[in-house]
Amino acid sequence: TLKEIVSSYSFSILGREGVHLLIPLVDRKEREERLGLVKEFKELLNSALTFPVPLDEDLRPILQRLKEGVYHLNIPELLMAGKITNDFKQVGKFLGKLHGKYSELAKIAGNISRLPDLNDKVQRVIDENGEIKDGASKELKSIRDGFRKLHKQLIRNAKKIISEKKKYLQDEIFTTRDGRIVIPVKFAEKKHIAGIVHGMSQTQNTIFIEPLEMVELNNEYATFRLREEREIKRILRLITEVLIDHFEHYERSIEEMKRIDMLYAIASFSDSYGFSEPHFSMDSLLSIRGGKHPLLVVKKGEDAVVPFDVDLGRETKLLLISGPNMGGKTVLLKSIGIIILMAYTGLFIPTKNDSVIPEIDSIFADIGDEQSIAMDLSTFSSHIRHISTALQQSTDKSLVLLDEIGVGTDPAEGMGIAMVALERLAEKGVLTFATTHYGKLKFFVAGNSRMENGSMQFDEEHSTPTYHLSMGIPGSSHGFAIAEKVGFPPDLIQKAKTYVDQNEIKTDELICSLEMMQRETDEKIKTVEREKSNLAALIEKYEQKYQKLVSTEKEFIVDAKRHAEEIVLSTRREMEHIVKEIRESQASKKYIKKAKALIETNLQVFEEKKEERNGQLAVGDYVYSKRLKIKGEVTELLDNYVRVKAENFHFVAPYETLELAENDRKQEPREAAETVTRDTSSEIHLRGLLADEAVMRVTKFIDDAVLSGLSTIYIIHGKGSGVLREAVSELLKHDERIKEYRLGHWDEGGSGVTVVQMKS
Repeated sequence: TLKEIVSSYSFSILGREGVHLLIPLVDRKEREERLGLVKEFKELLNSALTFPVPLDEDLRPILQRLKEGVYHLNIPELLMAGKITNDFKQVGKFLGKLHGKYSELAKIAGNISRLPDLNDKVQRVIDENGEIKDGASKELKSIRDGFRKLHKQLIRNAKKIISEKKKYLQDEIFTTRDGRIVIPVKFAEKKHIAGIVHGMSQTQNTIFIEPLEMVELNNEYATFRLREEREIKRILRLITEVLIDHFEHYERSIEEMKRIDMLYAIASFSDSYGFSEPHFSMDSLLSIRGGKHPLLVVKKGEDAVVPFDVDLGRETKLLLISGPNMGGKTVLLKSIGIIILMAYTGLFIPTKNDSVIPEIDSIFADIGDEQSIAMDLSTFSSHIRHISTALQQSTDKSLVLLDEIGVGTDPAEGMGIAMVALERLAEKGVLTFATTHYGKLKFFVAGNSRMENGSMQFDEEHSTPTYHLSMGIPGSSHGFAIAEKVGFPPDLIQKAKTYVDQNEIKTDELICSLEMMQRETDEKIKTVEREKSNLAALIEKYEQKYQKLVSTEKEFIVDAKRHAEEIVLSTRREMEHIVKEIRESQASKKYIKKAKALIETNLQVFEEKKEERNGQLAVGDYVYSKRLKIKGEVTELLDNYVRVKAENFHFVAPYETLELAENDRKQEPREAAETVTRDTSSEIHLRGLLADEAVMRVTKFIDDAVLSGLSTIYIIHGKGSGVLREAVSELLKHDERIKEYRLGHWDEGGSGVTVVQMKS
């Protein structure tokens, strides 16, 4: 089932239980709250943040033991409780730090964040082997220190006795019985060892005796053991009391974690299959775009399932769907029902984003055969019972799904019942989907303004259903075509046609013709939509390029102003220095003459540069922008920059970023399968070349660069799929003449250009 699939995305038994307990939420506020949390979780899973997935462990059995009044939990239970508490707190801490678009998620772990630091307490007293540490308490350390000292004394005494009495012993070893040290004595020699008997071997050849001289030490040893056990119980009780004191927090935290895990599972499932957030209308409008049955998407993959579009509720609220057997009519009904149930349960749905779900207060469905001998129900009785319930209890906010309405009895009587049932549902304004093979029922619907026909399309050429829903026209059952495809004798098919009313056959043929026209129209509409989408994408692409150029123009102006300010600042400093020297020299003729000469020199240099720039460029000249890689015509000369008209826009650039270009558009850089180098021979264009050809041309280009003494060269390969970029990178990596290389900055062409520094 769908719940089982969704629950498999949870990280714990709590989430799996939460998913299985999901029910549709009639309250709009609750529904929107859950959907909002799922949306935030879905975005969180696709962000750079990593959700701390906890262990798949259940704390409830441990809490149940506390409820039953256990004095203390055992070590494994405390270790588990500590780990689970730590995991819970990690999740609470993670969610609590969220903000902004995750603000609602940050609020759902209030109790979890208030859990005690149980794991720290557990780790302080229990080691990695599951044993209580000596330092768990001062008393325990004292007991164990005394115990170890006594144990050594016991060992020494045991070894001494074995050494002295070894001729009476079965083996020269000692062992323990009931926690007391004993020695293995030969049965026949037991009278030579005075002590307490603790047992006998299975062969009855050996008897285990605690020598009298070791009784007192063994008693003391046992006393230490009892003291240790009592102290361990006290320590375990102290930790257990931490859980008892926070029992209610733990119970509420488990419910919070169940909700968190349920949301995590829903978000992960929705994200895995690209499901969309549902949108609800305030009325009975249903608009499903690109709808698919979720179980088919899971089983076959998203691309293998044929989507459907359906609109109902604006003018008509009843759709009668006809078409071939195995054409997808029943699957369509189930898909509509399950999509609406998913939306109301707070799940994302397998539709496009612009789908709209209506306000629904109840769903009535009659799909499949519920024939029952035990309940004395025939197929027809079962159908009628469900239809009657829908007629009596449905409202104008209900959804009714009726599969093969009117079947299971005499066709004429079944059609009559179907007609009055559909008529009543339409009168009540109930959102209704029904399927049929009855021809007269299709005509009945066609003559009622409150009802609409729809059909599942059929491929006449290949005699197979296409599973596409067409609104507005009824569908043919194509019974003869399907029978012929599955091997029914052709001569019997021809004879069967003679038994059918010829008017019905002609009507069927007319419907088939309408279906074909509808398919052709749909294909043309799809083509137009594709072209429209491509055009919109192209417009957006060029708009982005235009905005980028506008931004670059602004940057050029800022650069030009800054350059001018630097000149002014430099001149001002020079003048201040001159004035200072004049003052210090008390305006001697020598310094006045020197200052005047320096000022005249600076002015002359400035004028020469200005004349040089003005002499180089004039309105009407064609220039090439080294930064933008664009050629254009000079339209205006300004103080420090030039306004240039490119092919479809204007831009402003500093003088130093431009160079004169020949007034020949054939010299303009092209994205073609040829190598173009400029006068400086510092660039090569590779776009349009195959990788092997590009490598050959780059090799020759590097040879020419070395001969020309160039220090920096630019290899323009374009962005594309990256094949040329990788080929160039691989070549440069092994060329010893290359000092270093990198991808271009944004103003150099970005990842479409590789900038190479040559060795000197």
